Amino acid sequence: MKSKKKNSYRKYIQACWITSGFLMAVAAILLVTLAVTGRLQGGEAVPAGAESRTSAEEGAPTEPPTETPAPPTEPPAEPEILRLDEGTTELTLEWKSVGDVSYRLQYRCADGDEWYRLETEKTSARLTGLEAGTRYELRLQYIDGEQTREYAEPLTAQTKADGYGDPFLAVRANLTVGSETETKVITSEQGCFEMKVWPQKKQELFADSALTSAKGSVAAGTPLTVVKDEEGHYCYRKDAEHWSFYVTDADGSKLGWIDAGFLFVDLQDIFWTAKGEYGVQFDRTNAYSSIFKIGGSALYLDSTSDADSRYAPLKNKAEKNGAFSAVGRNSIERVTGTRLKNYGSRNQMPVIWALSLRLLQCQKNALANGCALLIYDGYRPKSASSSMNEIVASLGYLSKSVGGHNLANGSLGTNLTAANYIANVSKHNRGIAVDLTLRKYDSLDSLGDELIMQTMMHTLDFRSNMAYNNSNADLLYEIMTEGTGLIPLKGKQEWWHFELDKNTELFPLYEEYVPVDFEM
Repeated sequence: MKSKKKNSYRKYIQACWITSGFLMAVAAILLVTLAVTGRLQGGEAVPAGAESRTSAEEGAPTEPPTETPAPPTEPPAEPEILRLDEGTTELTLEWKSVGDVSYRLQYRCADGDEWYRLETEKTSARLTGLEAGTRYELRLQYIDGEQTREYAEPLTAQTKADGYGDPFLAVRANLTVGSETETKVITSEQGCFEMKVWPQKKQELFADSALTSAKGSVAAGTPLTVVKDEEGHYCYRKDAEHWSFYVTDADGSKLGWIDAGFLFVDLQDIFWTAKGEYGVQFDRTNAYSSIFKIGGSALYLDSTSDADSRYAPLKNKAEKNGAFSAVGRNSIERVTGTRLKNYGSRNQMPVIWALSLRLLQCQKNALANGCALLIYDGYRPKSASSSMNEIVASLGYLSKSVGGHNLANGSLGTNLTAANYIANVSKHNRGIAVDLTLRKYDSLDSLGDELIMQTMMHTLDFRSNMAYNNSNADLLYEIMTEGTGLIPLKGKQEWWHFELDKNTELFPLYEEYVPVDFEM
């Protein structure tokens, strides 16, 4: 009886051990499963084919892992954000990242042929130097290794035709180098911010950029500085013809928005930086040593070229088989080599704000042709013009006739006199004209030689007339007049002179030098 009980007990213990072993095996499997699941949820990749195994399977042969290629990263259908900045000449774009790639943004005017390109590793881009109110086409790509993929279908965006913005923040040059075209972005350091300006006449100050709420006035010639208002704005464009600045005077007592229409600006203040990044240079010779000269003695005309003055024999437009040139470059007494009356500082190049905007487009035109502007003269006080006119007329250089032609008009069939070259009243006196030429543009910080025109700058005789333009002077004419709102003199007697195509009576005429003496 005891033996039977002992056997039953032994069987019971064995059953318990078997059951416990089974339960422990199940528990082990559950623990392994939970561990693997936890690793997956924690972001740790488990190699494909590495299944969880019980201790009983440890010694079993394993199948080689099967490599499952990762699904390709699909670009979003379109950028998450395509927004316009508040600036009138800027576009700000933002898009969603597609991984560790770089991006290529291409853009052009909607009606243009030329694509510009910008490459970046960021997911945003800011395009400056754009035309206000213009529609642009944009294409975004991303570069993954050696593959270039389209990020989205071409997009379009419209720059604002008005609003806060600075037109002088960038000039974009499209230069041809060998057989390839390079796009260079040439930026100024700060555009119009902290620019020095001064009014031609008494002007009102306003509390708002739209110039609707008057708050005082400033006298003509008051030195003003462009500063930021409480919201960080300083330059506002109402439309193509109307701009305003937020300004302050020297002691800060006059602070507000002012109409830019009758403000003098200094071209060297907005176009020039320490490295010459805009590619514009200035040489205001009349402020220290005038280069006004007469092309020859007017004693005779012959076919001798004068290499020193760049005069090759020029074809007479009325006599195709003839050629003549005046010899020498005669100085004008009390003018050549002198500082002209009331000219102000050689370190300033004053013009009216509207003209500076036109010159911005001219510089873009020049850069696109591998050139840059070289400006010799801007605002010229009437007292200086009148003084020069009296001197030149009294010397009679341009009125002497040789063989039926005088040095002023050659055979152009027009009645040019000294007054046609040195006017008693000039568009320069109103700040709406410039005298300039071109220099070869070699690099961002290097300008090449001045382009050879048919005469030297400020040479007062018939060969300076646009009827005698050489190819370089024709290029200057195209650069200065294509889409700029600038025109030459009515008689086209000076290849270097261009002015605003506006009613001159809108701009005051000043006898004496108005621009103030800023600390530059």
